[in-house]
Amino acid sequence: MNYLLYAGIIFLTHVLFNRYQRKISLSFGKLLGLTVILLLLSAVISTFIGTLQPVILSTLVTAVLLQNTYLRNIQTRNK
Repeated sequence: MNYLLYAGIIFLTHVLFNRYQRKISLSFGKLLGLTVILLLLSAVISTFIGTLQPVILSTLVTAVLLQNTYLRNIQTRNK
């Protein structure tokens, strides 16, 4: 059941990011910094909750965002 939830979150993150990527105009460095802050915050939340679910979910979401941003940067360089 958890795997279906994680797959759905990855899919929705990918779809929403592709749909609104023009409105999200963060550079790769800023997005990387926000990723670190989000992962630290999710680690603190998961410590209080007692489960790793927030860390896993935030890692999946930020990985998709970083991957899409990196691939978009490569595509614009090659054009």
